[in-house]
Amino acid sequence: WVFMVDDDFYLNVANAHRALASFDASQAIAVGIVGCGGHLCPQGGFCGGGGFAISRPAMEKIMEKGESAFQTDLMGHIAKEKNGIQSWADISVSCVLRRNEIPLLTMKGLYGWRVDGAGRKGSSLNEG
Repeated sequence: WVFMVDDDFYLNVANAHRALASFDASQAIAVGIVGCGGHLCPQGGFCGGGGFAISRPAMEKIMEKGESAFQTDLMGHIAKEKNGIQSWADISVSCVLRRNEIPLLTMKGLYGWRVDGAGRKGSSLNEG
């Protein structure tokens, strides 16, 4: 597994190992908090702040054409808001995964960005 996190992320490694053990690491899959950025990536992507994990087979699939091809794909499809300024790396990587037909699965125990809004307490930032 490759676990992608931001610089302000806390990870309990033992808990992460336990949670990841419930997924088949031999399959091309990615796990995280699914459901954000539907307006930026078809079917949405991973929500920010909670991190996400990519299995080795999934990583090999998105990298099979080489580092340069991956970077061109990622940077050519950055998930940007309408203002053209704010972009979302987690959703951009999710879009790369989806373009490569890699399923995004929900991993319990991750807690992403939370804000009040959308008529209820604690709704996820960038929902929809």
